[in-house]
Amino acid sequence: MPTLEENVRFLRDFHDIVQLQNLYCHYQWQADGPGIASLFADSDEVEVEISASGVYAGADAPTRFFTEYLYTQNHLPGVFGVHEAVNPAIAIDGDRAEAVWLSHGLHSVILGDGTLEHVWRYGRYDTVSIRENGRWRLLKLRWHLTMTGHGTWGEEQSLAISHRGPNPDRPAPDRPTTFHSPYRPDQRIDTSPRPPLQKES
Repeated sequence: MPTLEENVRFLRDFHDIVQLQNLYCHYQWQADGPGIASLFADSDEVEVEISASGVYAGADAPTRFFTEYLYTQNHLPGVFGVHEAVNPAIAIDGDRAEAVWLSHGLHSVILGDGTLEHVWRYGRYDTVSIRENGRWRLLKLRWHLTMTGHGTWGEEQSLAISHRGPNPDRPAPDRPTTFHSPYRPDQRIDTSPRPPLQKES
């Protein structure tokens, strides 16, 4: 049976991990690459993978991905992106925690021909956080696309574009994408990853 102190610590850790993801979502809305990078651990084990982006690994991965890659369009008129992370399932084990969040968002992206397109997306965040110097920090962040829509369900024309941008000199990922299986009307949807379960004390 957990003690009162153990219960209080769990609730505080749970709150701090939720707040960490909250800050990430707000910084995303503001296209604040340095702000997002500040939420990550100072570790060579850091990994960032958003949809079909490939895996960016290492302590500098958040800066390379968010500042030098994803947000290269956000200074342009009409371009924006907003994500939410809700329904957290969090499993905390000492100084390490795993979590899965449901996520939906809206985006506008510039296509290869210069036109602006608006899309909505639904997916899941899969995160690993660690306690570093007394504060929770992201160690691994993945966003798995479930569905993207801009008129017809299952169309993906905008997907790669929005995570590629117009810059051919974008930083290359360190490894290929590990999981990318969005909705298609001709196949059963893959609902991975499963939510982590908290171990009983």
